[in-house]
Amino acid sequence: MLDLSPYLARDEAFRARFLPRAFDATTFDGKVYGLPGEETSAAVVFYNAELFRRHGLKPPRTWPELMALVGTLKRLGIAPFALANKSKWPGSMYFMYLVDRIGGPDTFRKAAARTGGEGFAAPAFVEAGRYLQELVKAGAFAPGFNGLDHDTGASRRLLYAGKAAMTLMGSWELGNMQNENPAFRKKVDFFPFPTVPNGKGASDAVIGSIGTNFYSISSACKSPEAAYALIKTMVDDEAVRAPAGQQPHGAGQGAEGRRSAAAAVDEHGRERAVGAALVRPGTAAAARRAAQGHGAGAVRSFDDARAGRAQNGGAGGADAALSAGP
Repeated sequence: MLDLSPYLARDEAFRARFLPRAFDATTFDGKVYGLPGEETSAAVVFYNAELFRRHGLKPPRTWPELMALVGTLKRLGIAPFALANKSKWPGSMYFMYLVDRIGGPDTFRKAAARTGGEGFAAPAFVEAGRYLQELVKAGAFAPGFNGLDHDTGASRRLLYAGKAAMTLMGSWELGNMQNENPAFRKKVDFFPFPTVPNGKGASDAVIGSIGTNFYSISSACKSPEAAYALIKTMVDDEAVRAPAGQQPHGAGQGAEGRRSAAAAVDEHGRERAVGAALVRPGTAAAARRAAQGHGAGAVRSFDDARAGRAQNGGAGGADAALSAGP
């Protein structure tokens, strides 16, 4: 494979579109051999801003504020969170965020690496399960959430119908909403997952996937410059913003409308491509610090978390914590 480091070094603006850690999987001895292509994204809480304004609600910043909001929405007859957890991975995001907010950015890394002796039985994982059970017992999730299928859009339909107010999901969800319900998409805003009392995690730390598909160039390629230019078109703004059903520059889209790069929203509601981070102007640096692990925590991989859960047997895990739900 061709070393792409020289290309990225002279094309810093293009490299800056991606979370720095998105390159980890294809970096060896300081050289980059692949560019993130798909499913490199951060998870945030999306919410119906119009619904919040109508009822005088504000995005919560802390766990007590979130639980108070859950109670208010329940009294209004609105499910606080739309969760379709039939395939389990959507619910794992709540668990991963809670682990980070409780134990800080090193907790998952140590467990996955089997350092520190406690693994996935560490107190932060057990405590995260308790917090998740608090959400379940408070009725924070729409009824029947463990039987709803995210892959068929069940959670989004709850949002579209006004039956749920929020959802915790990867930044690709904006593309799904735009494809399915552009009018609703205009009502959507987002906020970071709340902090917990006495937690070690930073308020701007994010979890996410650091990529499952990458583009590389063979060292035998006779036109590497053209190949690099082609890769850039597969993750540029046009590829990100293409309407449903179109395949810009030949770049394919997943069944749920996932984009090569995530779409971000600025303060005017416009979409702009920033590669992997869902950020607003002024918060890009914080998101990148989070991805690099500079005080705000590192982006965790959903795939790594699922692997860790399978290896561990789920001590304090998301499946156990959510099992008491409908």
